[in-house]
Amino acid sequence: MNFWRFDYSIINLNQQLTGHYDFIMVALSIFIMFIASLSVKQVIQSIKVSDTRIQRYVWIRVDLS
Repeated sequence: MNFWRFDYSIINLNQQLTGHYDFIMVALSIFIMFIASLSVKQVIQSIKVSDTRIQRYVWIRVDLS
C-alpha cells in the first residue's frame, strides 16, 4: 500500500524552523490572562455570597450576549 506512505523526497532536511517572540504581545497576553482571572474570581465570590438559590442561578446562567 504505497498510497499511505509519506514521500520524504520533497523535504529539505537542512532547512530548520526558527521562531521568535514578540515580548509586547507576550506581556499583553499575560495582562489579559490576569484581568480574566480577576473577573472569574469576582463572579465566583458573587455566587458564594448570593443569598438565595435564584440569585445563584442568575449568576451562573445569565447570558450577557
